[in-house]
Amino acid sequence: MLTAGLHQVIGDARLTLLVPAVLAAACVPVSFLAVPESSRQATGRLDLAGIAVLSVSMVALLAGISLLSPVLIGLGLLGFAGWVVLELRIAEPLVDLRAMTGRHVAPFFGCSFVFGIVYFGSQSPDSTFLAASRASAGYGFGFTALQISLVALPAAVFAVIGSACTAVIAGRLGYRRTLVAAFLVIAVGFVGTALFHDQVWQLLAIKVPIGLAAGVALGAMPTVIAETADPSRTGITTALYNNVKTLGGAVAGGVVAAILASMVLAGTDTPRESAYVTVWLICATLCAAASVLAHLARRTE
Repeated sequence: MLTAGLHQVIGDARLTLLVPAVLAAACVPVSFLAVPESSRQATGRLDLAGIAVLSVSMVALLAGISLLSPVLIGLGLLGFAGWVVLELRIAEPLVDLRAMTGRHVAPFFGCSFVFGIVYFGSQSPDSTFLAASRASAGYGFGFTALQISLVALPAAVFAVIGSACTAVIAGRLGYRRTLVAAFLVIAVGFVGTALFHDQVWQLLAIKVPIGLAAGVALGAMPTVIAETADPSRTGITTALYNNVKTLGGAVAGGVVAAILASMVLAGTDTPRESAYVTVWLICATLCAAASVLAHLARRTE
């Protein structure tokens, strides 16, 4: 909402986006100076080769998806294949892939990938849907950036509340059941969005439980992944979780853009209403699949 308000004042999207970029850059020295070093550090060698290959492969793949470049995507996938071979051959790998592929943890990484697709992939189409003019497109509300952010605000607030309440909910249900329930609520919410999106109050009523469940899922996933990992690999495991989630968001960007670009009104580049419905139903299907994955995860290997 603050960014949208700045955009209203500044009037230039590029200058507006510089503000969070500067704030993010300022966090780097703060983290070095203000965050104390852990008193108990893991032993063993740092897998510099694994770090380098994974970093380059991730950048290539994300850039390829963002730019729709088959060459970069291919290089990224090839790099990942080489990284897997490297990690399986060295004695102290960056990521213990054999442990990560067990049924006690692999399904949660699948959930993370789905969450990245749904969470990041639904933001852009939701915004363009709200910004569309009903007079020309047959749907939408013609909202400004500030109005769109106000519509999204309740869901964001409830996401924070849901994340804060995750430990309490998981204490009663367990983290696996909590994730199952959260993804089911999100799935039902997207089905509701696909069916009822003609009025702003309908979107608000549906997005609030989606935001609450998304906050719960966002709070539960890193915890359950960290708990299933070896204590000496907790940092790497949680970092890998974030990378998997980011990768899901990048994949979503390309897929959603392709759907909206391919299903347009005749003679225009404006997406049809059915394109948005398709995106919402895909999100619902993926969340239902993530719920199944969380349910199938074993407690121990």
